[in-house]
Amino acid sequence: SWSMEPKKRKILLVLELWLYNSAMYRCYSTAYRKLAQEYELVALVPSHQIDEAAAKMFSKVIHMSEAGVLSENLKLVSKFAPDIILYSSIGMNSQTVCLAQFRLAPIQLMNTGHPASSFSEVIDYMILSEEFLPSNLDEITEKIILVESNTFVNEKPEFAKIANLPKKAEYPEVVTLVCNSMYHKITPAFINACSEIQKRASVPIKFNFLTGTDGLSQRALKPVLDAKLNDVTFFRKVGYSIYSSIIAKSDLQLT
Repeated sequence: SWSMEPKKRKILLVLELWLYNSAMYRCYSTAYRKLAQEYELVALVPSHQIDEAAAKMFSKVIHMSEAGVLSENLKLVSKFAPDIILYSSIGMNSQTVCLAQFRLAPIQLMNTGHPASSFSEVIDYMILSEEFLPSNLDEITEKIILVESNTFVNEKPEFAKIANLPKKAEYPEVVTLVCNSMYHKITPAFINACSEIQKRASVPIKFNFLTGTDGLSQRALKPVLDAKLNDVTFFRKVGYSIYSSIIAKSDLQLT
């Protein structure tokens, strides 16, 4: 039957990762749900990087090529024929980086899930919150769409119970530093900075590293930390409540 209702514009949301418990979901899901109310919002994502709970907001989910074949991904995008392509991030998945070199829609935008310019001639706009506007705009090749602060809200998981902050001594005998970053972000420069803090401090320093890592990566990184730092505890992947509890008991957070 023929309808007088205007056809919704089609947005292809290219996602490198979209799991319900991920930081990407917590940062962007509120804004994307609003998009889904106004547009036909379809996700393009690796099949192993999305789950059922996170996929609910989309009218359809398209899986990227399992073998990472660029021509297959180009066909998938061409078949959908989007009016707009929005990259949630560019830089953490090789298939996304390759797609971002092609003009596949009249308007192509990016969010800063991976916080850097794409340096691609075919990405037209970068969406930035006011609080993240860089001081040197020459480092960005896209035109900037500036949105209000808190447009991208960092939601806490529904199941999560946040630990209460305990009372701390004004001048603790031992200062606890927590370093909560994925293990591949713990660079030599960061480790050296921690070592320098330890050397200059007037009180003993205890380091807690929350890295979300597995046992193999722990075996690779922990000896490097032990060689530079006197008192360090290295945590593998832990549940959200334990994670927040370790942070809450620390005096200073380094990320």
